[in-house]
Amino acid sequence: MWDAPRELVFACMTTPEHLAHLWGPAGVSTPIENITLDLRPGGI
Repeated sequence: MWDAPRELVFACMTTPEHLAHLWGPAGVSTPIENITLDLRPGGI
């Protein structure tokens, strides 16, 4: 588990700005415009 506040961990997993830095191994980046989130049940 991460040693971080629950709200920050949730934000890191649910906002493109955070995911761009979190996703993939060190040194890899993902452009924010390529991240699509749909948090609804059955979403994409």
